[in-house]
Amino acid sequence: MIDPKRITRRLGAFLVMALLPLAAAVALAAPASAQQFQRIENRWTQAQIHVQNGVPEAGATQPGWFSADWVVEPVAGEPFVRIRNRWKNQFLHVQNGSLEAGAIQTGWWSAQWAIEPAGGQFVRIKNRWTNVFLHVESGTLVAGAIQPGWQSAQWRMVGASSTPPPPPSRIPSAPPSPVPPVASSPSAPASTGQFQRFENRWTQAQIHVQNGVPEAGATQPGWFSADWVVEPVAGEPFVRIRNRWKNQFLHVQNGSLEAGAIQTGWWSAQWAIEPAGGQFVRIKNRWTGVFLHVESGPLVAGAIQPGWHSAQWRMVGASSTPSRIPSAPPVASPTPMPPGAPPSSASPAWQMAKGRCETAVFNRVARDKNTRNVTIQSDDVDGGFGGPGPVAVRGQGTYPSSNETQQFQFRCTYDPGSDRVVTVDYHKTN
Repeated sequence: MIDPKRITRRLGAFLVMALLPLAAAVALAAPASAQQFQRIENRWTQAQIHVQNGVPEAGATQPGWFSADWVVEPVAGEPFVRIRNRWKNQFLHVQNGSLEAGAIQTGWWSAQWAIEPAGGQFVRIKNRWTNVFLHVESGTLVAGAIQPGWQSAQWRMVGASSTPPPPPSRIPSAPPSPVPPVASSPSAPASTGQFQRFENRWTQAQIHVQNGVPEAGATQPGWFSADWVVEPVAGEPFVRIRNRWKNQFLHVQNGSLEAGAIQTGWWSAQWAIEPAGGQFVRIKNRWTGVFLHVESGPLVAGAIQPGWHSAQWRMVGASSTPSRIPSAPPVASPTPMPPGAPPSSASPAWQMAKGRCETAVFNRVARDKNTRNVTIQSDDVDGGFGGPGPVAVRGQGTYPSSNETQQFQFRCTYDPGSDRVVTVDYHKTN
Protein backbone atom coordinates (compact mmCIF):
# COMPACT_ATOMS: atom_id res chain seq x y z
CA MET A 1 0.00 0.00 0.00
CA ILE A 2 1.33 3.47 -0.94
CA ASP A 3 2.10 5.72 1.99
CA PRO A 4 1.18 9.33 0.91
CA LYS A 5 3.23 10.86 3.75
CA ARG A 6 6.35 8.96 2.66
CA ILE A 7 5.95 10.12 -0.95
CA THR A 8 5.47 13.71 0.21
CA ARG A 9 8.66 13.58 2.29
CA ARG A 10 10.69 12.11 -0.60
CA LEU A 11 9.32 14.66 -3.07
CA GLY A 12 10.16 17.49 -0.65
CA ALA A 13 13.72 16.23 -0.22
CA PHE A 14 14.14 15.95 -4.00
CA LEU A 15 12.96 19.53 -4.56
CA VAL A 16 15.30 20.86 -1.88
CA MET A 17 18.31 19.14 -3.51
CA ALA A 18 17.28 20.29 -6.99
CA LEU A 19 16.80 23.90 -6.02
CA LEU A 20 19.75 24.23 -3.61
CA PRO A 21 22.32 25.50 -6.23
CA LEU A 22 19.90 28.12 -7.55
CA ALA A 23 19.02 29.22 -4.02
CA ALA A 24 22.72 29.55 -3.20
CA ALA A 25 23.29 31.70 -6.27
CA VAL A 26 20.38 33.95 -5.44
CA ALA A 27 21.58 34.24 -1.85
CA LEU A 28 25.00 35.25 -3.10
CA ALA A 29 23.89 37.69 -5.75
CA ALA A 30 20.51 39.18 -4.97
CA PRO A 31 20.63 41.07 -1.68
CA ALA A 32 17.59 42.56 -0.07
CA SER A 33 16.63 46.16 -0.62
CA ALA A 34 18.82 47.25 2.28
CA GLN A 35 21.57 48.01 -0.30
CA GLN A 36 24.02 45.41 0.95
CA PHE A 37 27.40 45.98 -0.66
CA GLN A 38 29.31 43.10 -2.21
CA ARG A 39 32.64 42.53 -3.88
CA ILE A 40 32.79 40.31 -6.95
CA GLU A 41 35.90 38.10 -6.80
CA ASN A 42 37.19 35.86 -9.57
CA ARG A 43 37.75 32.18 -8.81
CA TRP A 44 40.82 31.85 -11.04
CA THR A 45 42.78 35.01 -10.19
CA GLN A 46 41.13 36.28 -6.98
CA ALA A 47 40.93 39.67 -8.74
CA GLN A 48 37.95 41.85 -7.83
CA ILE A 49 35.84 43.95 -10.21
CA HIS A 50 36.25 47.72 -9.71
CA VAL A 51 36.05 51.07 -11.52
CA GLN A 52 38.90 52.79 -9.68
CA ASN A 53 40.32 54.06 -13.00
CA GLY A 54 36.98 55.00 -14.52
CA VAL A 55 36.32 51.76 -16.45
CA PRO A 56 35.40 48.22 -15.33
CA GLU A 57 38.53 46.24 -14.47
CA ALA A 58 39.45 43.16 -12.43
CA GLY A 59 42.49 43.43 -10.22
CA ALA A 60 43.87 43.90 -6.74
CA THR A 61 41.82 46.31 -4.60
CA GLN A 62 42.15 48.15 -1.31
CA PRO A 63 39.74 47.61 1.62
CA GLY A 64 38.50 51.21 1.50
CA TRP A 65 37.81 51.36 -2.25
CA PHE A 66 34.13 52.11 -2.78
CA SER A 67 34.97 51.66 -6.49
CA ALA A 68 35.12 47.89 -5.81
CA ASP A 69 31.82 47.69 -3.92
CA TRP A 70 28.62 46.72 -5.76
CA VAL A 71 24.90 46.49 -5.10
CA VAL A 72 23.19 43.60 -6.90
CA GLU A 73 19.62 44.79 -7.51
CA PRO A 74 16.88 42.31 -8.53
CA VAL A 75 14.84 43.31 -11.58
CA ALA A 76 11.20 43.41 -10.47
CA GLY A 77 9.29 40.34 -11.64
CA GLU A 78 12.25 38.94 -13.61
CA PRO A 79 14.99 36.36 -12.85
CA PHE A 80 17.69 38.96 -13.54
CA VAL A 81 19.68 41.56 -11.63
CA ARG A 82 21.40 44.88 -12.24
CA ILE A 83 24.90 45.45 -10.85
CA ARG A 84 25.43 49.00 -9.53
CA ASN A 85 28.68 50.53 -8.29
CA ARG A 86 28.75 52.07 -4.81
CA TRP A 87 31.18 54.87 -5.69
CA LYS A 88 30.01 56.04 -9.10
CA ASN A 89 26.38 54.86 -8.88
CA GLN A 90 26.92 53.42 -12.37
CA PHE A 91 25.71 50.06 -13.74
CA LEU A 92 27.58 47.34 -15.62
CA HIS A 93 26.19 47.00 -19.17
CA VAL A 94 27.08 46.04 -22.76
CA GLN A 95 24.79 48.48 -24.56
CA ASN A 96 27.58 49.51 -26.97
CA GLY A 97 29.00 46.03 -27.46
CA SER A 98 31.79 45.88 -24.88
CA LEU A 99 31.62 45.97 -21.10
CA GLU A 100 31.09 49.45 -19.64
CA ALA A 101 29.98 51.11 -16.42
CA GLY A 102 27.63 54.04 -16.77
CA ALA A 103 24.14 55.45 -16.64
CA ILE A 104 21.44 53.21 -18.08
CA GLN A 105 17.80 53.27 -19.06
CA THR A 106 15.37 51.16 -17.06
CA GLY A 107 14.41 48.83 -19.91
CA TRP A 108 17.93 48.00 -21.13
CA TRP A 109 18.41 44.24 -21.24
CA SER A 110 22.10 45.06 -21.81
CA ALA A 111 22.29 46.08 -18.13
CA GLN A 112 20.52 42.99 -16.81
CA TRP A 113 22.39 39.86 -15.77
CA ALA A 114 21.53 36.27 -14.90
CA ILE A 115 23.37 34.75 -11.93
CA GLU A 116 23.99 31.11 -12.84
CA PRO A 117 25.27 28.52 -10.33
CA ALA A 118 28.80 27.30 -11.14
CA GLY A 119 29.36 24.92 -8.24
CA GLY A 120 29.83 25.57 -4.55
CA GLN A 121 29.91 29.26 -3.72
CA PHE A 122 30.71 30.34 -7.29
CA VAL A 123 28.46 31.70 -10.02
CA ARG A 124 28.66 32.82 -13.64
CA ILE A 125 27.36 36.27 -14.59
CA LYS A 126 25.52 36.18 -17.94
CA ASN A 127 24.13 39.15 -19.84
CA ARG A 128 20.43 38.95 -20.68
CA TRP A 129 20.72 40.80 -24.01
CA THR A 130 23.77 39.19 -25.66
CA ASN A 131 24.28 36.03 -23.56
CA VAL A 132 27.94 36.90 -22.96
CA PHE A 133 29.64 36.21 -19.62
CA LEU A 134 32.00 38.25 -17.45
CA HIS A 135 35.45 36.62 -17.50
CA VAL A 136 39.21 37.31 -17.26
CA GLU A 137 40.50 34.45 -19.42
CA SER A 138 42.87 36.77 -21.34
CA GLY A 139 43.93 38.76 -18.27
CA THR A 140 41.55 41.69 -18.60
CA LEU A 141 37.89 41.88 -17.61
CA VAL A 142 35.58 41.47 -20.61
CA ALA A 143 32.06 40.32 -21.45
CA GLY A 144 32.34 37.53 -23.99
CA ALA A 145 31.84 33.89 -24.93
CA ILE A 146 33.29 31.26 -22.58
CA GLN A 147 34.03 27.55 -22.32
CA PRO A 148 32.04 25.54 -19.71
CA GLY A 149 35.02 24.76 -17.47
CA TRP A 150 36.63 28.20 -17.36
CA GLN A 151 37.28 29.21 -13.76
CA SER A 152 38.09 32.64 -15.20
CA ALA A 153 34.34 33.08 -15.72
CA GLN A 154 33.38 32.04 -12.21
CA TRP A 155 32.87 34.56 -9.43
CA ARG A 156 31.92 34.67 -5.79
CA MET A 157 30.37 37.50 -3.82
CA VAL A 158 32.26 38.55 -0.70
CA GLY A 159 31.28 41.16 1.86
CA ALA A 160 32.45 44.71 1.21
CA SER A 161 33.99 47.05 3.77
CA SER A 162 31.63 48.04 6.57
CA THR A 163 33.30 51.43 6.84
CA PRO A 164 30.66 54.19 6.83
CA PRO A 165 30.45 56.24 3.62
CA PRO A 166 33.13 58.95 3.54
CA PRO A 167 32.45 62.66 3.15
CA PRO A 168 32.09 63.95 -0.40
CA SER A 169 35.81 64.62 -0.62
CA ARG A 170 36.50 60.88 -0.26
CA ILE A 171 39.56 61.51 1.90
CA PRO A 172 41.39 58.23 2.62
CA SER A 173 41.49 57.05 6.21
CA ALA A 174 45.28 57.36 6.27
CA PRO A 175 47.56 59.52 4.14
CA PRO A 176 50.19 57.94 1.91
CA SER A 177 53.85 57.83 2.88
CA PRO A 178 55.47 61.23 3.46
CA VAL A 179 56.72 63.22 0.49
CA PRO A 180 59.28 66.02 0.36
CA PRO A 181 57.86 69.42 1.34
CA VAL A 182 56.90 71.66 -1.53
CA ALA A 183 59.49 74.18 -0.41
CA SER A 184 62.28 71.72 -1.24
CA SER A 185 61.27 71.66 -4.91
CA PRO A 186 63.42 73.89 -7.11
CA SER A 187 60.38 74.85 -9.19
CA ALA A 188 57.52 75.36 -6.75
CA PRO A 189 56.42 79.00 -6.93
CA ALA A 190 55.39 81.02 -3.92
CA SER A 191 51.70 81.65 -3.25
CA THR A 192 51.63 84.88 -5.22
CA GLY A 193 49.30 83.82 -8.01
CA GLN A 194 52.30 83.63 -10.35
CA PHE A 195 51.47 81.88 -13.64
CA GLN A 196 53.58 78.94 -14.78
CA ARG A 197 53.73 76.53 -17.67
CA PHE A 198 54.49 72.82 -17.23
CA GLU A 199 56.91 71.62 -19.90
CA ASN A 200 57.77 67.96 -20.37
CA ARG A 201 61.44 66.99 -20.32
CA TRP A 202 61.05 64.27 -22.97
CA THR A 203 58.80 65.96 -25.56
CA GLN A 204 58.89 69.66 -24.59
CA ALA A 205 55.09 69.51 -24.75
CA GLN A 206 53.22 71.79 -22.35
CA ILE A 207 50.10 70.98 -20.34
CA HIS A 208 46.99 72.88 -21.47
CA VAL A 209 43.18 72.71 -21.64
CA GLN A 210 42.78 74.44 -25.01
CA ASN A 211 40.27 71.79 -26.12
CA GLY A 212 38.48 71.50 -22.78
CA VAL A 213 40.45 68.54 -21.36
CA PRO A 214 44.01 68.26 -20.01
CA GLU A 215 46.48 67.59 -22.82
CA ALA A 216 50.21 67.95 -23.44
CA GLY A 217 51.25 69.45 -26.76
CA ALA A 218 52.51 72.49 -28.58
CA THR A 219 51.11 75.78 -27.28
CA GLN A 220 51.05 79.41 -28.33
CA PRO A 221 52.50 82.27 -26.21
CA GLY A 222 49.07 83.86 -25.71
CA TRP A 223 47.20 80.74 -24.60
CA PHE A 224 45.86 81.30 -21.10
CA SER A 225 44.74 77.64 -21.35
CA ALA A 226 48.41 76.63 -20.89
CA ASP A 227 49.03 78.88 -17.86
CA TRP A 228 48.70 77.50 -14.33
CA VAL A 229 48.81 78.73 -10.75
CA VAL A 230 50.40 76.34 -8.25
CA GLU A 231 48.60 76.96 -4.95
CA PRO A 232 50.05 75.50 -1.72
CA VAL A 233 47.59 73.60 0.49
CA ALA A 234 47.58 75.32 3.88
CA GLY A 235 49.62 73.40 6.44
CA GLU A 236 50.36 70.51 4.05
CA PRO A 237 53.31 69.61 1.77
CA PHE A 238 51.01 69.54 -1.27
CA VAL A 239 49.71 71.93 -3.92
CA ARG A 240 46.66 72.41 -6.13
CA ILE A 241 47.17 73.21 -9.81
CA ARG A 242 44.66 75.73 -11.17
CA ASN A 243 44.22 76.81 -14.80
CA ARG A 244 44.39 80.52 -15.62
CA TRP A 245 41.78 80.43 -18.39
CA LYS A 246 39.12 78.07 -17.05
CA ASN A 247 39.85 78.52 -13.33
CA GLN A 248 39.68 74.71 -13.10
CA PHE A 249 41.91 72.35 -11.12
CA LEU A 250 43.74 69.18 -12.19
CA HIS A 251 42.34 66.15 -10.32
CA VAL A 252 41.77 62.38 -10.54
CA GLN A 253 38.54 62.20 -8.54
CA ASN A 254 36.87 59.97 -11.14
CA GLY A 255 39.90 57.77 -11.80
CA SER A 256 41.51 59.49 -14.81
CA LEU A 257 43.05 62.94 -15.18
CA GLU A 258 40.53 65.77 -15.49
CA ALA A 259 40.32 69.54 -15.11
CA GLY A 260 37.28 70.88 -13.33
CA ALA A 261 35.67 72.26 -10.22
CA ILE A 262 36.70 70.56 -6.98
CA GLN A 263 35.80 70.41 -3.31
CA THR A 264 38.28 71.81 -0.81
CA GLY A 265 39.03 68.51 0.90
CA TRP A 266 39.68 66.41 -2.22
CA TRP A 267 43.03 64.67 -1.97
CA SER A 268 42.46 63.77 -5.62
CA ALA A 269 43.15 67.44 -6.48
CA GLN A 270 46.30 67.72 -4.37
CA TRP A 271 49.77 67.03 -5.76
CA ALA A 272 53.28 66.56 -4.42
CA ILE A 273 56.07 68.28 -6.34
CA GLU A 274 59.00 65.85 -6.12
CA PRO A 275 62.53 66.85 -7.24
CA ALA A 276 63.72 64.81 -10.25
CA GLY A 277 67.17 66.31 -10.73
CA GLY A 278 68.24 69.76 -11.85
CA GLN A 279 65.32 71.97 -12.78
CA PHE A 280 62.91 69.04 -13.27
CA VAL A 281 60.22 67.65 -10.98
CA ARG A 282 57.70 64.84 -10.87
CA ILE A 283 54.04 65.64 -10.13
CA LYS A 284 52.47 62.97 -7.89
CA ASN A 285 48.83 62.75 -6.83
CA ARG A 286 48.25 62.68 -3.08
CA TRP A 287 45.20 60.39 -3.23
CA THR A 288 46.27 57.64 -5.63
CA GLY A 289 50.06 58.02 -5.86
CA VAL A 290 49.97 58.28 -9.68
CA PHE A 291 52.19 60.68 -11.66
CA LEU A 292 51.56 62.96 -14.65
CA HIS A 293 53.38 61.56 -17.70
CA VAL A 294 53.28 61.27 -21.51
CA GLU A 295 55.06 57.93 -21.95
CA SER A 296 52.43 56.62 -24.40
CA GLY A 297 51.86 59.99 -26.10
CA PRO A 298 48.75 61.45 -24.41
CA LEU A 299 48.89 63.15 -21.02
CA VAL A 300 47.74 60.75 -18.30
CA ALA A 301 48.00 60.20 -14.56
CA GLY A 302 49.44 56.74 -13.97
CA ALA A 303 52.22 54.55 -12.68
CA ILE A 304 55.75 55.29 -13.92
CA GLN A 305 59.27 53.89 -13.98
CA PRO A 306 61.94 55.84 -12.01
CA GLY A 307 63.96 56.94 -15.05
CA TRP A 308 61.15 58.09 -17.32
CA HIS A 309 61.85 61.56 -18.71
CA SER A 310 58.22 61.46 -19.86
CA ALA A 311 57.19 61.92 -16.20
CA GLN A 312 59.54 64.84 -15.54
CA TRP A 313 58.48 68.45 -15.89
CA ARG A 314 59.91 71.89 -15.47
CA MET A 315 58.02 75.07 -14.69
CA VAL A 316 58.64 77.96 -17.06
CA GLY A 317 57.28 81.46 -16.87
CA ALA A 318 53.97 82.10 -18.62
CA SER A 319 53.11 84.99 -20.88
CA SER A 320 53.46 88.44 -19.35
CA THR A 321 50.29 89.54 -21.10
CA PRO A 322 47.97 91.33 -18.62
CA SER A 323 45.85 88.81 -16.73
CA ARG A 324 42.53 89.81 -18.29
CA ILE A 325 40.88 86.50 -19.12
CA PRO A 326 39.46 86.62 -22.67
CA SER A 327 36.05 85.26 -23.55
CA ALA A 328 37.69 82.67 -25.79
CA PRO A 329 41.28 81.44 -26.09
CA PRO A 330 43.45 82.44 -29.02
CA VAL A 331 43.32 80.02 -31.95
CA ALA A 332 46.53 78.20 -32.77
CA SER A 333 48.25 79.63 -35.83
CA PRO A 334 50.13 76.94 -37.77
CA THR A 335 53.75 77.74 -38.58
CA PRO A 336 53.91 79.05 -42.19
CA MET A 337 55.82 76.70 -44.48
CA PRO A 338 56.19 76.29 -48.25
CA PRO A 339 53.21 74.42 -49.75
CA GLY A 340 53.79 70.68 -49.86
CA ALA A 341 56.75 70.70 -47.46
CA PRO A 342 56.41 68.47 -44.39
CA PRO A 343 57.04 70.26 -41.10
CA SER A 344 60.15 69.67 -39.05
CA SER A 345 59.70 67.29 -36.13
CA ALA A 346 60.80 70.11 -33.84
CA SER A 347 58.30 72.65 -35.18
CA PRO A 348 55.18 73.66 -33.27
CA ALA A 349 53.10 72.62 -36.29
CA TRP A 350 54.46 69.07 -36.21
CA GLN A 351 54.04 68.87 -32.44
CA MET A 352 50.46 70.05 -32.77
CA ALA A 353 49.57 67.40 -35.38
CA LYS A 354 51.46 64.70 -33.50
CA GLY A 355 49.76 65.49 -30.20
CA ARG A 356 46.25 65.68 -31.64
CA CYS A 357 46.64 62.48 -33.66
CA GLU A 358 48.30 60.44 -30.92
CA THR A 359 45.49 61.34 -28.54
CA ALA A 360 42.85 60.40 -31.13
CA VAL A 361 44.55 57.09 -32.01
CA PHE A 362 45.02 56.20 -28.33
CA ASN A 363 41.33 56.82 -27.58
CA ARG A 364 40.19 54.86 -30.66
CA VAL A 365 42.33 51.78 -29.94
CA ALA A 366 41.59 51.91 -26.20
CA ARG A 367 37.86 51.93 -26.92
CA ASP A 368 37.97 49.24 -29.61
CA LYS A 369 40.19 46.85 -27.64
CA ASN A 370 38.81 47.65 -24.18
CA THR A 371 42.23 48.45 -22.73
CA ARG A 372 44.11 51.56 -21.67
CA ASN A 373 47.46 49.81 -22.08
CA VAL A 374 48.16 51.27 -25.53
CA THR A 375 51.55 52.59 -26.68
CA ILE A 376 51.90 54.90 -29.69
CA GLN A 377 54.85 56.26 -31.66
CA SER A 378 54.46 58.71 -34.56
CA ASP A 379 56.84 58.36 -37.53
CA ASP A 380 56.26 61.18 -39.97
CA VAL A 381 53.80 63.59 -41.53
CA ASP A 382 52.55 63.78 -45.12
CA GLY A 383 51.61 67.15 -46.56
CA GLY A 384 52.55 70.71 -45.73
CA PHE A 385 51.18 72.98 -43.05
CA GLY A 386 51.61 75.94 -45.35
CA GLY A 387 49.52 74.40 -48.10
CA PRO A 388 45.79 73.73 -48.42
CA GLY A 389 43.95 70.86 -46.83
CA PRO A 390 44.68 68.38 -44.05
CA VAL A 391 47.88 66.48 -43.34
CA ALA A 392 48.41 62.84 -42.37
CA VAL A 393 50.37 61.56 -39.39
CA ARG A 394 51.65 57.97 -39.62
CA GLY A 395 53.07 55.72 -36.94
CA GLN A 396 52.81 52.46 -35.05
CA GLY A 397 51.83 51.17 -31.63
CA THR A 398 50.99 48.16 -29.50
CA TYR A 399 48.19 46.84 -27.30
CA PRO A 400 47.79 43.58 -25.33
CA SER A 401 45.83 40.70 -26.86
CA SER A 402 44.99 37.24 -25.56
CA ASN A 403 48.30 35.54 -26.37
CA GLU A 404 50.78 38.27 -27.29
CA THR A 405 51.40 41.96 -27.65
CA GLN A 406 49.58 43.06 -30.78
CA GLN A 407 51.36 45.54 -33.07
CA PHE A 408 49.55 47.96 -35.34
CA GLN A 409 50.18 50.81 -37.77
CA PHE A 410 48.01 53.91 -37.95
CA ARG A 411 47.27 56.83 -40.20
CA CYS A 412 45.57 59.92 -38.81
CA THR A 413 44.36 62.92 -40.83
CA TYR A 414 44.60 66.28 -39.08
CA ASP A 415 43.25 69.62 -40.33
CA PRO A 416 45.39 72.49 -38.99
CA GLY A 417 42.89 75.06 -40.24
CA SER A 418 40.13 73.85 -37.93
CA ASP A 419 42.55 72.27 -35.43
CA ARG A 420 40.74 68.93 -35.43
CA VAL A 421 41.36 65.29 -36.29
CA VAL A 422 39.39 64.30 -39.40
CA THR A 423 40.02 60.53 -39.71
CA VAL A 424 41.73 57.76 -37.71
CA ASP A 425 42.57 54.36 -39.22
CA TYR A 426 44.73 51.50 -37.92
CA HIS A 427 45.47 47.86 -38.79
CA LYS A 428 47.30 44.95 -37.17
CA THR A 429 50.78 44.07 -38.40
CA ASN A 430 51.44 40.73 -36.65
